[in-house]
Amino acid sequence: MFRIRRGLILLMIFTLAFAPQYGFSKVLSKEEVNAKWEDLLRKEQYRPTVAPNHDNVIIVHEQGEAYLLGFFGLSSGGGWRIGGRLQAEIQIQEGLLQLYSRGSTKWSPGFGFPIIGIEPRYNRKKYPIWEFRLILRNLARREEIHTIKTIPVPTQEVLQHPQFRFNPDDPPCPLGYWCPRGELKYEATQKIAIVNILGTLNPFRVDIPLAELEMSKGKK
Repeated sequence: MFRIRRGLILLMIFTLAFAPQYGFSKVLSKEEVNAKWEDLLRKEQYRPTVAPNHDNVIIVHEQGEAYLLGFFGLSSGGGWRIGGRLQAEIQIQEGLLQLYSRGSTKWSPGFGFPIIGIEPRYNRKKYPIWEFRLILRNLARREEIHTIKTIPVPTQEVLQHPQFRFNPDDPPCPLGYWCPRGELKYEATQKIAIVNILGTLNPFRVDIPLAELEMSKGKK
């Protein structure tokens, strides 16, 4: 009986220590983090930065999830992070075409022990979940946007920095470049938006006829 009770106590301690908790303050859910990111996109509120090639960035990062209710402030860093940036834009007759990238990542909390620290982390084979979004923005009322097309990119297709490559034979993400990244072109004569997805093992192109843009009007 004593052994059974001891086992149950150890199981409870293990569960409390390594199951993410939400502490005494509200932690934003994935849906709430997403809503905040969408609002920043609509309002074009980019994160201030002086780093080269890091302009027009939108990031919402919830870091309040912790172990053991925060463990006296030593555990934090868990939660959803959604980050992306404006990749390109082209003005056309119907408005402003804009191409955004967006990556969603679920972080697990860390422990800030005085001697041995455990950094917040995430499953690199599962996250970030990448997508590119082509929108049409109204130039007269810039907060009025219409999603034209969403283009998913598999996580393991994205080029990684050398130390994080899934396969050592894969090419690394070029230094100073975003991976993945997108390019936007517009063929006025054919009325086609062209999106090139780069920074992946297999770069690809997506052609979007203007008819799709016109049909999407009224859709957010």
